[in-house]
Amino acid sequence: MWFSLKELAFSEFGKSKNSLEFLGVRNLKISNNLLVFQYVSKVFINKIQIHHNMLNKKDFKKIGQELISYENKREKIVRKSRDILKLSKQIIYSVHRNELQKAGSLVQQIKTNLKVLKKIAKTNIRLLFSGSYKIAEQEAVEALAYYSIIKNRKLPTKTDLGVDAEHYLLGICDLTGELVRNAVNSVTKGDFKTPLKIKDFVHDLYHEMQMFDFRNSELRRKVDSIKYDLKKLEDLALQLKLKEK
Repeated sequence: MWFSLKELAFSEFGKSKNSLEFLGVRNLKISNNLLVFQYVSKVFINKIQIHHNMLNKKDFKKIGQELISYENKREKIVRKSRDILKLSKQIIYSVHRNELQKAGSLVQQIKTNLKVLKKIAKTNIRLLFSGSYKIAEQEAVEALAYYSIIKNRKLPTKTDLGVDAEHYLLGICDLTGELVRNAVNSVTKGDFKTPLKIKDFVHDLYHEMQMFDFRNSELRRKVDSIKYDLKKLEDLALQLKLKEK
């Protein structure tokens, strides 16, 4: 709380002259219990001015507005991410049921949502590195890649999907689990060619992933999961060959 010089003087009434001089006040006259300033040192005034200018309240107000804006956008990212995760699951489920037309409609929806998500995230670099944004792109890559491989026999590129490189690779690593499931389902339907094609694709994918040096990271662990999926496919292929004999 700030006091005027006059208020400061009255607050010091009754104190010794030495005490007032300690505050920088000089040549005081006391008349009818009233303190009258004849002189206040420049040093004391300068101290008050310096203290007053040390805090930039406008800057703090601006920071507060930035934090509110970031939080609002973060919440939008979280909500949009949930929409994308839901669509991803629906696409994968539709492909497994061979409902490619329905899956195609969902693919258009998820691509639109991805564009909106990226537009929001680009407004603040911190959002591009948020967990919700990462998971949304990763799950979308898995679903879109699975749809494309089954329908078009082709893996979409990072450029095709317009996603972050790391998120793309994480999604591709998750893809192999769905491909194993597709291979098993194909066998139960009497289709013995699809599992072999899937095995060859996963083998090539694993080889490409081995070219990267991921160190001890999430991607390193994801790549290891491809190795286990490849082993399942190789065992399945062996069983099919033995069955032919």
